[in-house]
Amino acid sequence: MPAMETISSSHSRFIRRRRCALLLLLAVAASILSACRPAVAGRRCATSELGHDASHVLVCRGGRWQRLMTLKDAAAAIARAKTTPAPTPAPAGTPGSAGTPGSAGTPAPAGSPGPSTARAPLGNRLAAGRDFTCAIATGGRVRCWGANERGQLGDGTTVARNRPADVVGLANAVSIGAEGDHACAILQPPDAAPNLWCWGANREGVLGDGTLTDRATPVLSLGGMAVTQVSVGFAHSCAIDGVGVVQCWGLNGAGGLAAPSSLVRSLTPVPIVGPPPGVTPIVATSVAAGAQSCATYSDGSGWCWGFNNLGGLGDNSTRGTFAPWYPSSRAPVPVWGLRDGAGIDAAGERGCARFLASSPAGEVLLKCWGEMSIGDVGAGEYRYTSKPFTLRDTKGVTKVAVGGGFACGVLVGGGLQCWGGGPLGLTPSVALKAGLNFDWPRPVETSGPVVDVAAGNYHACALLASGAVECWGANEHGQIGQTSPTRQPTPLPVVGT
Repeated sequence: MPAMETISSSHSRFIRRRRCALLLLLAVAASILSACRPAVAGRRCATSELGHDASHVLVCRGGRWQRLMTLKDAAAAIARAKTTPAPTPAPAGTPGSAGTPGSAGTPAPAGSPGPSTARAPLGNRLAAGRDFTCAIATGGRVRCWGANERGQLGDGTTVARNRPADVVGLANAVSIGAEGDHACAILQPPDAAPNLWCWGANREGVLGDGTLTDRATPVLSLGGMAVTQVSVGFAHSCAIDGVGVVQCWGLNGAGGLAAPSSLVRSLTPVPIVGPPPGVTPIVATSVAAGAQSCATYSDGSGWCWGFNNLGGLGDNSTRGTFAPWYPSSRAPVPVWGLRDGAGIDAAGERGCARFLASSPAGEVLLKCWGEMSIGDVGAGEYRYTSKPFTLRDTKGVTKVAVGGGFACGVLVGGGLQCWGGGPLGLTPSVALKAGLNFDWPRPVETSGPVVDVAAGNYHACALLASGAVECWGANEHGQIGQTSPTRQPTPLPVVGT
């Protein structure tokens, strides 16, 4: 690791805060030396546990031991953990809570950046859960439609709707995410740091409000922590906080929180250690939560951790000797061959990342891995791979959305392509020509240029430059905004968005 003296004081504080947060979770009420194994920086390793040498705590990353922080800093972190009680968020809407959605609320928790250092960029304006859909409307309102048995429409009821309904109280939304039967939105108040509000099913504490209670209206998530990006997974979710650190919460499972197996779930966010910092701190630039978790960083690298049975980590690992699946990882591992990563998305046991090609044109392309129903390995075959491959015919992709066995990409100029084994939105002539060969991108005909796309389990929706939303696929619960429950093979307009 480069000498800390070469890092500016503000950068040094950032690095110490990130490292200490990790150790607070891994080593509360225990000596760091008793939790670590002797190790040597630079030597090969194969473990999800921490290590140490004479002066530093080490982490196994990329198959080699790397220095994480000094033993002195580790001891100080543990001392603070023993004397500082964990904050308990107040219930939403009660005195002392963050107030109403979209308001400035109470000051951010200690250590969180203020509004001058954390601003959430415009992110996903469209999101699709298992069988419902949400969109950001005028004024930063959020509107949802489809299934609602767990309150996932956020309208205060459990009544399904085939027309968009306002999510109660939300304003100033700049990004949304959905999966399964719950959703989250990042709100960016004019004079405060961005915060996260979630609603719907709360299995494994995925709403991040410190409980396991379903919510039919939005509740403040993560105790008001500043959040700039969010990815909602089925049983765990991840976000990027105000200083560029990935935070995950919910079910730990096979390591979705990058934590030891002793942690079954976490109702509070767990910070994830990214790639080793250089002179300039490396911060997360995008995050994705599927069955696994993934993130891209400012150095262009991509890292994944957690479930990997069908190659969802994209680490080019090999299958087990006596089992036909790939090994999971409780520590982040690099996505094989990903350089200049510009964004990442994941769903189920599959993922795709945008990257800048090393060519004179500098084209943005896609790499995909995991379940090969979104791959290009041949018609009608079920395959999976941990080795990411460059997807054909996706030059100039600006956005990718991975769904239940299929994926879609928005191209420069507003074109839309989909591929895989799900609702692809293809016209009859294109579908007939393709036959079973849906293993590479095919054009989807919308009524205008597309600026965003969302993929659910069996349906998908596109946001047009005009502001209209068009959806296709399954409609048993009204998730594509049509009155008939019949599956629709091509995009149809949603009334009321």
